[in-house]
Amino acid sequence: MVESLPSKQVVAGSSPVSRSTKLTVVAAFRLLLDAANGTPYYLGVFTAVYTGLRRGEMLALRWCDVDLDLATLMPRSCCGREFIQRSSPSA
Repeated sequence: MVESLPSKQVVAGSSPVSRSTKLTVVAAFRLLLDAANGTPYYLGVFTAVYTGLRRGEMLALRWCDVDLDLATLMPRSCCGREFIQRSSPSA
């Protein structure tokens, strides 16, 4: 039986991620990119790290999703499923 609720120990406004943890994540990305450097996987790893695309989005990327003139990626599908394009409300 739990004698006290762990949530009672959380201080409002406190962050569970410390500054040193954030630096560790950056260091992990650098290590990952360094390890992939010179391999056929580098471009995929680089794209995943710097765009934040999910695995399914990365796997479903097609050339029609890439705009080299605007330097943008617009993934339109994920794991073989098409995204639903929702029209914005008219003002």
